[in-house]
Parts: sequence; C-alpha cells; structure tokens
Amino acid sequence: HTVYAAEGMHVIVGVREAEDGPRVWVYNHKRQTYLYLLVAVFFLLLILFGRKKGVHAIIALLFTTAILIFVLIPLIFHGYSTVPVSSICAIIALVVSFLVIGGFEKKTLVAILGTICGILAAGLISFIFSRLTRVSVVNLEKGSQIVYMALDYQIKVKGIMYASILIASLGAIMDVAMSISSSMQEIYELNPAIAFQELFKRGMNIGKDIMGTMANTLILAFMGGSFSLVMLLWGYNMSLRQIGNLPFIAVEVVQGIAGSIGIVLTVPFTAFMACMLYLKKRRKSL
Repeated sequence: HTVYAAEGMHVIVGVREAEDGPRVWVYNHKRQTYLYLLVAVFFLLLILFGRKKGVHAIIALLFTTAILIFVLIPLIFHGYSTVPVSSICAIIALVVSFLVIGGFEKKTLVAILGTICGILAAGLISFIFSRLTRVSVVNLEKGSQIVYMALDYQIKVKGIMYASILIASLGAIMDVAMSISSSMQEIYELNPAIAFQELFKRGMNIGKDIMGTMANTLILAFMGGSFSLVMLLWGYNMSLRQIGNLPFIAVEVVQGIAGSIGIVLTVPFTAFMACMLYLKKRRKSL
C-alpha cells in the first residue's frame, strides 16, 4: 500500500486470519485524530471571533452537512431522481442556514430568494452544457466506480454532475446573496424615500465588486482541485486542441463556469428581490 512507517508511528493495519496464524500488514497512516483537531480549531476560532454568530454558523454548517450526508446520499442510493432531490436538499439547507445565521428578517428572505435563483441557474447551465459537451458522471473523479456501484443499487447517475455543481457553488452563491441583501437594506434604511431604479442600481454596483472576487474564488477552487492534472498536461506538452477536448477538462470547465454564471446571475436576482421587498410598503401606499 506504499505506506511508509517508522517506529512509534500510529498506523492502521489489516489483519487476515490464516492457518499458520494471522497475517498483518500496514494499511494506512492514522489521520483521523489530526482531522478532528483541525475541525476543533476551526470551530474554536468561529466561536472566539464570531461569538453568538459563530455558534449559529457552526449549527448551520452541521445541519447542511447532515442534509447532504444523511438525506441526499441515501435518497440517491434508494433510486430517487438526483436532479429534483439534490435541488430540494440544497434549498432546505440554504433556507435553514440563512434563518439560523440571519434570523427571521426581510434581508434573510431576500438572500434566500436570490440564492435559490442563483443555484438553480447554475444547475440548469451545467445540465445543458454537460449534455452539449457529452460529459457525464463517468468523467468525474471516481465516476466510473460510481457507475459500477449503481449496478448493485438503484442509483440514477444522470444527475450526479448536476448535484456536484449545485453543492460546490452553494456556499459562494449564498455569500453573494447575503452580502447584497444586507448592503441594500442598509442603503434603504438610510434613505427610505429612495427610488426603485436607484436602489436597484446601488445593489448592482455592490454586486459588481463582489461577483468578480467570488467567481474568481470558485474558479480557483476547481483549479486547485485539479492542479496535479494541469501539471501532467503541461508535462506531456499537449496542444490546446487536445487539452480542450479531453473529457475531464470539459468537466472542470463546465463545473467552474456554471458555478460562476450562477454567482453572476445571483447579483441581479437578489438586487431585484431586495427592491421588491424593501419597497413593498411604499408601493402599497401609492
């Protein structure tokens, strides 16, 4: 298993009983303790600097993780259609997360509506272009193994790429939606007489600064996940035509760009929702 061990090191071993006694081999390094420590440090920093909001963020994170692991994945393994199930689970996760972190406020509702529009747009773009580029779950990392596993279960593999993009882009889209919603609420409270067009314009101006950095963050996240692959392609001196038509490159491009499009579209969606809800009472009085 190419696990290099030394005296005093904690390792995981495999034991096979045989007629001449047990056969023992080093299976892997013991890593879980350090992973737990890393998570504990993260939670501690959230509580230390975020106080009550930090605790709420931890609760939201644990709920989202539970939804994805204990609800979405079992439903997929039981044969439910991946696209609607992943969409519903993502919406439930974002609604609960926003309510836990932001409370029952108008800005929270705006952020929820903007995020739903953004992630569904990202999912739709990924679904369309995965069909056009003819990439599927087989081209994802460990995708072929999932296809073989689907033979033993009732997994519908067609929507797995849609689900992976939805999950990957959810956090960034939530961040964009809440930033715009909160900022526009502050603008409205400073000037309740502001016109619809002016408030929308201010929201779009705020969004322009946010969308560039967040889209960059999403692209870099996908790039970082496949950095070793990019190094291999560079080492093989492949031409741009070869690289552009490789299926796993198409997967990375579709994932990264679809998520970034979702971020870009979240800006006008959220700005419009904010104008509609923040100026709702004034429109009724008119």
